[in-house]
Amino acid sequence: MGFTSTVFALKLNQMNDEQWDVRAFPIHTVKENGKDADVILIAPQSAHRIPDVKILYPSIPVEELDIRGYARNGIAGIEDLVRRMLDI
Repeated sequence: MGFTSTVFALKLNQMNDEQWDVRAFPIHTVKENGKDADVILIAPQSAHRIPDVKILYPSIPVEELDIRGYARNGIAGIEDLVRRMLDI
């Protein structure tokens, strides 16, 4: 797992006042770590794996993080994305 993903998860947790438990995992561990997720956000460099993740977890929303916000650790639009994915 990369530094950017770790920082991104930490920032999302700080921003959301613990409404969600955001965790960052390496993409190769999605089979073990994705099963308990409400949503799965995929880093841009792993976006090619989205079809595989959707097959593994057809009932869990899976989205790619926007590369512009991700690269700058910009989390402003991610809260809206997560809310839409959870329908809240």
